Amino acid sequence: YASTLIDIASYGFVVAAHRSCIYVIAGDPSSECDMGLASFLEALKVIDHFANGPASTSDAAPVDFSQQVAVGGHSTGGRIALMIAAIRDSRRYLANTTYSRQLDANDGALRRAAAKVGAVAGLHADDMRDPLCNPDVDGFRDAITSTPVLLDTNPDDFEVRDSKEWWNFLNVRSPSKIFMETVRGQDGHMEPISFGLEASWVARFAQSFALGNTTARGLLYGDCPDCLRHSPLVLQRRTLPSGEEV
Repeated sequence: YASTLIDIASYGFVVAAHRSCIYVIAGDPSSECDMGLASFLEALKVIDHFANGPASTSDAAPVDFSQQVAVGGHSTGGRIALMIAAIRDSRRYLANTTYSRQLDANDGALRRAAAKVGAVAGLHADDMRDPLCNPDVDGFRDAITSTPVLLDTNPDDFEVRDSKEWWNFLNVRSPSKIFMETVRGQDGHMEPISFGLEASWVARFAQSFALGNTTARGLLYGDCPDCLRHSPLVLQRRTLPSGEEV
């Protein structure tokens, strides 16, 4: 992910990636972090660390924590981003799971971390209909009501054939959301690792909604030559396996 993270950082962000929960396969009992179901807690711990650790705002990582933060990730990381958005917007989500107690621990420290999130981006995110990926499928439906969400995939993604990413998108109720697909022939599901074609648009999405950058928002939603809708790296229209056009 180095090139993707460097590209995002070039837009003025401090990009932090946790090194825990490295080995995660949904449904594999040998996987870390409850087979990935608890991976979202690691991202929230990173935000909480920056909020409360004086050393985290040193010259090595000069974070302006008066601003909101953005959370993004690929595959399991995309699932993490969607789960954090749902936690931010709905107390109902995960309420009947063991994770609710962890969110409420330490006077709700991890819920406060989620509240700092101003935007999320899910790149080729896991299927949120799958209980092996999402511990509260029913609670997730319509839980994201205000957090801005960008979802990205690729028609060559081996997991796209059941339109999972489109289902994820339809169950986001935020007024600000974007569904995009990068062009074919770019390594399918692994494209964010191999190429990171969407990195600049993830950065602009974060600038727009976490930092209130109106220029970035214009590039996302406008009709200029350099705007997202005219990017040569993004598909303009495609028919999904379900028959729906996006």
